[in-house]
Amino acid sequence: GHVSAPLKGLSLSSKLIPGDPLTATILDNWVIVENAIVARPGTLLQYTDPAGQAIESFVPFYGNPNKLAYASAGKLVLTNGSVLHTGFLGNDWSWSSFSNLGTSAFTVMVNGIDGVWSWDGAAAVTHETVTAPATATWVNPAQFNVVISHMNRLWFADSSNLAVYYLPVQQKSGEVKVLPLNAVFRRGGHVVALATWTLDGGAGMDDHLVIFSSNGECVVYTGLDPDSDFQLVGIYRFDSPMSKHCVVNYGGELYVLISTGLVPMSTLMRAESEQLGISDRNVFSAFNAVAQNYRAFAGWSAMADPSSGRIICNLPKGGTNAYGQMVRFMPNPVWASWSKVPSRCWGWVDNRLYFGTDDGRIMQMDPSYLSDNGNVIRVDVQPAWSTFKSVAIKQFKMVLPYLQTDGVPAPYVDIRTDYDMSDPLNQPDVTLGAPGATWDVATWDVDGWAQDVTTKNNWSGVSAIGRVGAPRLVALISNCKFSLTGWDVLFEQGAALG
Repeated sequence: GHVSAPLKGLSLSSKLIPGDPLTATILDNWVIVENAIVARPGTLLQYTDPAGQAIESFVPFYGNPNKLAYASAGKLVLTNGSVLHTGFLGNDWSWSSFSNLGTSAFTVMVNGIDGVWSWDGAAAVTHETVTAPATATWVNPAQFNVVISHMNRLWFADSSNLAVYYLPVQQKSGEVKVLPLNAVFRRGGHVVALATWTLDGGAGMDDHLVIFSSNGECVVYTGLDPDSDFQLVGIYRFDSPMSKHCVVNYGGELYVLISTGLVPMSTLMRAESEQLGISDRNVFSAFNAVAQNYRAFAGWSAMADPSSGRIICNLPKGGTNAYGQMVRFMPNPVWASWSKVPSRCWGWVDNRLYFGTDDGRIMQMDPSYLSDNGNVIRVDVQPAWSTFKSVAIKQFKMVLPYLQTDGVPAPYVDIRTDYDMSDPLNQPDVTLGAPGATWDVATWDVDGWAQDVTTKNNWSGVSAIGRVGAPRLVALISNCKFSLTGWDVLFEQGAALG
C-alpha cells in the first residue's frame, strides 16, 4: 500500500485509532509544503553575549534601516555586539513601533521596572518622562510592563492593577490618563496583555482595543478617542494568554496562545475550543500538558514569521535551554512540532528570524542553513495508523520511503504496529551532503560537480505483525536538503481472526 506524506500535519488525537492518512502522530522538525514535508530550517550562531546570561527579549526598530537589539543582564545590545544602554533592572521588554508629532520613528518599550523608554534606531535610548495624574497616586509609570500603539496613542498596562493608561495622540511622554476596568473585569486579577485587532485586515477606523486579564477575561473596545467615543463591544471569558508575548496579529485575525493552544480571537469570542478547527483540536494535548507543568516559566511566546507564513509558539520545558515549539502553517492551517531549538525568545527583522538562548547566544534560523550550527537536525515522522483497507492480521515485510535530497540518505526506516509509538532503539547514520564543488572555492575541471536534489528510493526490510501499521522514519540531517513525499509498504495479509 502507498502512504502519503502527512500534508495535513500533526494529529495527536489519532494515537490510539486509525486516522486521516494525510496526518501524522509524530511530525518533529519538519515544515510542510505543497506536496512534501521538508526538514526544518537550520540555525547559525550570530553572536554570543560576553556575560553568558539569558537573552530574555528582542526589541526591533522598524525604520531606515531596520535594526534588532537584545536584552540581557541589564543591557540593550545590537545583535552585532554594539551596546545601546546599560543599567536596566529588567530584561523582559514589551515594545511598540510609534511615530510622534514630528513623524520620527521610534520603538517605545517598557519592562515593568525601569519606566518608559524610546529608541530612535540609532544610539539614542531615552528615558521618557511619563507621569501619573495627581489624583491617581496608585499609578506608577515605572511599573508599566505592556505597551502598544493603538489609534496613534500609546497605551500601557502594569501587573498590579485592573486598569490601562494612555497618553495624548502621537506623544510618547507626558501625563497618562486612566481607563479603569474594575467594573468590567468581574473576576479580578490584573492586565496581562494588550492588542489591536483589525477586523478589516489593515489599519483603519474599525481597529479594536483588546485587553486580556490574568483571570481569563477579555474586553474589547471600539472608537477613536477614549475620552469621547469609546464603546465596549463585549466581555469574553476564557483562559488568559500565557504571557504578554502571546498575542499576535496575522492576516486580519488576532491569535492568542492560551493553555489549550493558539486560538483565533474570533473563535474565543464564540465558545473557545469547542469552535476550533479540526487541525487545532488535534494538537490540544501538546499545549495543555506543557501548560499544566510549566505555566509559570519564562519563555512563552507566539511569534509570527511573515517571510515563511508561520506562527511559532514557544513552550518552556522546565530547564536551561529546554524549549519546544509548536508551529502553525498559515492559513491552511496545519501543525508540526520542532525540537532542539533552545529559544528563550524570538525576533524578526529584514525577513530574518532570530532567537536567543538561556546561555547568551543569538541564533539565526534560515532555510539556507542545513544544520544546527554544525550539529545534525534530527527529523522524525510517523503517519496516522492505517488498517491498509483490511482488518486482517498483516505481516509487514518492506518499506520504501520516497526521499528527495542532494545528500547520501541514511535514515532509520521501520514499520510500527498496533499503536506502538515508542522511540527507535537504533539510531540512523548521518545523512550527509554528497561531496561536490563549492562555487567560487572549488577548482575548475578538478573537483566534482555539486549534486542536485534528486529522488532516492531504497527498500528497507522490516519485520512486524499487526492489524494496523504505520511507517516510521528518523533521519539525522547535516549539510543537505531532505524531504519526504511518502512511503510504499509491502505486507502479506493473513487471517481476519487470530
